[in-house]
Order: sequence, then C-alpha cells, then structure tokens
Amino acid sequence: MFIFFPVFAAAFRRFLSVFSCEGMARGADISRGTGAPIPSLTISSRPEPDGCASAPLLFSRALLMRFPGNESYSRTEILSTLRRGTARVRPRPARLPNRRRRFFSCADHASRARNLSCSIFPFLIEFLYIVSRVKENQEMARDCIIIVEDEIIIASDIKRSLESRGYEIPAIAKRGEDAIEAVRKYSPDLVLMDILLAGPMDGIEAARRIRKFIDVPIIYMTANADDITVSGARDTEPYAYLNKPVQERDLFTNIDSALHRHRTEKRLRTSEERYRGLIESIPDIIISLDDSAVITYISPPAEALSGYPVSEIVGKPFTQFMVPALIPQAMSAYEKLRAGENTSNEYNILTKNGIDLWVRATSRPIFVNDKFVGITSILTNITEEKRSHEELTLRHEQLRFAMDEIARSNKDLIAANRKLEEREHEYHSLFTFMLEGSAIHTIVTDDEGTPRDYIIDNVNPMFEKMTGLKFEDVAGKPATLVYASNPPPYLDQYARVALTGESEQFETLYSPLSKHFRISVYSPAVRRFVTTFEDITLRKRDEEIIAASLREKEILIREIHHRVKNNFQLILSMLTLQERHITSDPLTQEFLEAKNRIRAMALVHEKLYGTGDLTRIDLPSYLQVIIRELLASYPRTGMNATLELALQPVELAIGQAVPVGLIINEILTNTLKFAFTPGFAGRPVIRVDMRTGEGNTISISIGDNGVGMPESVNPDTAGTLGLNMVSMLAQQLGAQISFDRTGGTRFTLTFKLA
Repeated sequence: MFIFFPVFAAAFRRFLSVFSCEGMARGADISRGTGAPIPSLTISSRPEPDGCASAPLLFSRALLMRFPGNESYSRTEILSTLRRGTARVRPRPARLPNRRRRFFSCADHASRARNLSCSIFPFLIEFLYIVSRVKENQEMARDCIIIVEDEIIIASDIKRSLESRGYEIPAIAKRGEDAIEAVRKYSPDLVLMDILLAGPMDGIEAARRIRKFIDVPIIYMTANADDITVSGARDTEPYAYLNKPVQERDLFTNIDSALHRHRTEKRLRTSEERYRGLIESIPDIIISLDDSAVITYISPPAEALSGYPVSEIVGKPFTQFMVPALIPQAMSAYEKLRAGENTSNEYNILTKNGIDLWVRATSRPIFVNDKFVGITSILTNITEEKRSHEELTLRHEQLRFAMDEIARSNKDLIAANRKLEEREHEYHSLFTFMLEGSAIHTIVTDDEGTPRDYIIDNVNPMFEKMTGLKFEDVAGKPATLVYASNPPPYLDQYARVALTGESEQFETLYSPLSKHFRISVYSPAVRRFVTTFEDITLRKRDEEIIAASLREKEILIREIHHRVKNNFQLILSMLTLQERHITSDPLTQEFLEAKNRIRAMALVHEKLYGTGDLTRIDLPSYLQVIIRELLASYPRTGMNATLELALQPVELAIGQAVPVGLIINEILTNTLKFAFTPGFAGRPVIRVDMRTGEGNTISISIGDNGVGMPESVNPDTAGTLGLNMVSMLAQQLGAQISFDRTGGTRFTLTFKLA
C-alpha cells in the first residue's frame, strides 16, 4: 500500500489539474469530447469569492448536475468526461440548497484543495457523500406522475406546479379508461386520481383496475370527501385524500410522503422476501411461539421433517407435537425462557408418519417493552446423531459387558456352559419326543425378495413317522426337491410367517398322503420358521359323519314340520266340512274362531318349513299373513278396513312364535267383531306397530278407531275364552299387556326376546 501511494498521489494531482481555475468556474455547460453538444446542465453551486472553484468542489458540482426536463447523465458519463478534460465552462449563476452550502463552504474547499496532495482521505469521504446525493437526484428525476382529472384547467394547473418541482407528467387522462391505458403505457411512480370523472367509470373503479396489474401509489382528489366516498375508496388502499381546491403545499407534501412511503414499503417487501427466502433455504427449522406456547410461525423445512403441512402446525401448542414423556422438560425450559434465559435442549418430536425424530432446540426469549411476548427457536435435526450416540452407547455397554464376562472366573464359565448344555438338551428332548411332527426351515427368496423355496434344516422323529421321510433324506435340502413340487407345499403361508413374524395356524388336506393335518407355523428369527403339525384325519372323518347326521336330522325336522302343517290343514278341512252342516250363527262364529287359531299355529310350521333356519322365523312376515287372513275371514269389516303396519325386522324363536301368533289372533278377532258395530260411522282403521327396545325387548301394539271397549269390561277379569287365552299366553311368554280406551281400543304386548 505504501509503495503505490506516491503513484496514486501523482495521478490524483494530475486529475485535479483538469479542474483549474482557467478551465472551470461557478457554473458550466459541458460538451462531449466528440464535439456533439450536450443539453445545457445546471450546476447547483454558489460563486466562489476569488472567481474560481477548488477542484473537489467543481468535481462535486459536476456530479450533482441535473438537466432540465428531468434528464440526467450517469455518474460514469460525468466521470469519463471529466477524466478526458474536454469540458467547456460558461458561468451560470445558481444557488445551492442550504444543506449543500453548509457542506461545501468555499473556505473549507480551498483548505482541502491545498491539502489534497498530502492526504486523499478527506476527498474520499466527500466523494462518497456526493455519490449518495447523485443517486438521490437520479431517483427524483425518475419520478413520473399521471394526472387523472376531467377539468382541464385544474389538471393543467397541477401539471405546471408539479413540473416546476421537477416531476415528469407524461399524460393527463380525463376518463377512467384513458387513465388505465396511460398507466399501462408509462408505468408511473404515482397517480393523482379525481374520484368523479367523465364517462361511465369513476376514479375508484379505475384505481381498483389499475391496482390489479401494477403496484403504484394513488392519491385521490375530490371536492366531497364524505364518509360514504372514503368508505367506497378504502378497498383500493389510497395513500392520501386531497380536498379541492388543492393547495400546493398539501399537494407536494402528500406526493412526497406517498412516494417515500411506497419506496419504503417496496424495500420492506423486498427485504422480507429476501430474508424469508434465506430462512426457507436454511435446512434447520425456524419456529416462533407466543407467550402461551402456541406456534405462530414455522419455516417450510418442517413439512419434510415432520410430515405435517405448515397449516396443521401453526396455531397449535408445541407440546402437541412432542413425546409426552418430554413435555415436563419442555415446560421447564419454557419457564426459563420466560424468565429471560437462553436455553438449548433436545426433544423427541412426534412426526405424522411415525418416524422417530430428534431435534436440538436453541431458543431465546423475545421481550417487548420488558414484557415477555414469546420465543424464537432454531430446531436442528439430530436424529442421526442420536442414533449414532445410542448405537455407540449400546456398543460400549456390550463391550463393557463382554469385558465383565471375560473377567469372570473359569468356574462361572464352566457352570454357565453346563447350564447351557442342560437347556439345549431339554430343548432337544422336547423337539425329539414331542407327539406332533415338527420341522425347522429357512425361507429362500430371489434377488427381488420374492419367496421361491424353503430349506428343511431339521426334523424330529414324529415328522419321519407321519410323512415317511427320513432325516438324512431331507436335512439341508430344498422343499421343491424333497416334495417334488414347484412351488413347494404351502409356500405362501410359510413365507408370510417367516417375513412378517406373525404366527398362523391352518388345516389342510395333503393329497400325496391323503391325510388331513393341522399345521401351526411361527418364526423364531427373520427368514426362519418352524412348523408343528398333527394328523387330524380321524377327526375330520368323525366331523363328516356328524355333519351327515345333522343333515339327516334337519331333513327329519323339516318333514315333521311339513307333516304337522298338513295335520293342521286336515283339521281345518274337517272343521270346514262340519261347519257346512251348522245352521246356528253363534256356533258358526265359534267354528270360525277355532279355525283362525289353528291357522295361526299351522302358519308357524309352514314358515319354518320354508326357511333355512328351523329354530327362528321372521316375525313381520308371519304377522302380516295372520292379519290378512283374519281380515279376509270377516268380510263385513275386514275387507273395508284400512290396515296400517309399522313392523321392524325381528326374528322370533319357535317357542315364542306360537303364543305371539295366538295372542295377535285373539286381539284382532275381538277388534273385527266388536270395534266396528253397525252404528259405527267412518272408515275402519286398524294399526299394528312392532318396535324393538332396550334390553332385547319387543313391543307389539294393536289399535283401532272403533267404538272402544266399554268401561265396565276389564280384560284381566273378563270371562271370555279369547281374553282368557290372551292372559294365559302372556304369562307363558312372561309378557306384559296394557290397553288404552282413548280414541278406540289399543292393546300393547311387551316381552323379552329369547
């Protein structure tokens, strides 16, 4: 550095000679070295008292030049022109703003010019400041504003005021459609929008459409800034409202504020996206919790590690994703963070796919105005580290145990070997003398892991006896060769046990030996399995004999039901023949009731004969047949009655079916005989409901809309045969009977299913 400093100082003195008092003065117009004229430049400067300017000051002025019409030269062009020394200077009076005058005082620059040959550092400090001001001026030169105003006088006045401040006004739009087109064309830095415009589109709608395709600040101008107008414009997110007539001070203040705010927001968004991208690119997980230990943010890498989407994690307590045994430790660490301590702990996390995940949480608390508001943590995946540590610990324990074993005395080793030999002898004796055949196998798979065969490792004597195969003929050989079968017998079952470790048991007919075997399979180790089997051929034959006997009995029972049904039919036919010779109406009625009772009992046997189950019948279909046959036997009332059925599906044992059928028969018979007397007005209605209840109970309700049972008649004490039969059959069923005289008569039978 010290070697090159004299060379650099000499070059800098030559550079300063370009800005001599003869070459540059208070203001300057600069032309390019090629002779082509450059638009006149305004140098913001103040006159020097001695008629010339110091080199740093002139250089500063050159860097701060701005063109009329908001055009500017780049810093590279200015520096290039100054290096060539081809600038022509004409005096032009100008004043520098107060802050620049304070910085560039003539006395200071004169002093600096005298000392620059000795020190370059003051010039570098000034140069950096000038570069920042040039960048600021260039940004101001790019400020482009579009005015949307249908009053041309107001728009022209605003344009004049803005251009006087250096803003560029490329277009004035009178209608909302024109404003949208101008924004698409010029991409302005700001839009001044009148709310009430000519044409069908107002300023609010135009702003709403503009905001859909470009991010540009919008300032509304209106003569009526009432609550309704402001409320309608709020969703377009305006940066300010200006009331007409617009004051210049308010106009410039709001424009400057809006531009500054928009640039700040844009930088903030850019910064946020940059830092968010940085956070999301980090393989570690960034997580934030509030003061209630609820997750408020977690970085995207958490999805790959935990298996949960970010949306399923945010908003939930962090303890929900932690192994329960570690929650007290986590809460203790959280309390330390609440107290202001930084912590570093290791936790076992619950993943969605069940993978064991360990993380190291490096956490620090967040305080706002000395109030704890939450924590921020970095979670590092240490699962592999944990596994390595556990494996290392396990191997260390194994090594220590092995060393302890080696350190034992020879006596202990001999005793252990003796016990091992005794146990091995016991297992060998059990394997040798067990009454079931047994064999030990190893599964064989191809390169893709598909089972293809199994090796017979060992067999016991009972295996030899049952199969006729000798140990020396099968040991160490593949099953396909031993059994002359490809694939070998029961490969699927054996492979499933050997590869999953789940035991199975099945019965099978082994055709080559014409024997039935019950085979139990279990896996003592991966890819190995043991089979134990017993000959159940005699049992299978006995079962076949029993099954044949049961089929014969079933046929016999069906025949009995058929014959009983036929006998009931014979009795009905005899009663019908006898009934034809009876001339007494009461006696005819008695015969009819007796026939209905017999028909109800015969129907049970008919249903049993027609179904596969000889012990239970379908109660709804049984009741429907009884009810319809009873209605048909009483043509005067039955054929005119409306039948309403609500029957839930229920199966009834044969021992309960006959009493239930007789009870229903007697109740319906009384209904058809007495409910609808000749003086009854209206259409007869009979309702039958059957519902199941709690405790395996069933309730059957039979009601009508007839004249009702007289108050003097008590079903429990009535002396009629029908009601006496109902009472006795209910006792046989263990049922309860209740009746209601409201709006006719309703009997309800409730009993427990067998």
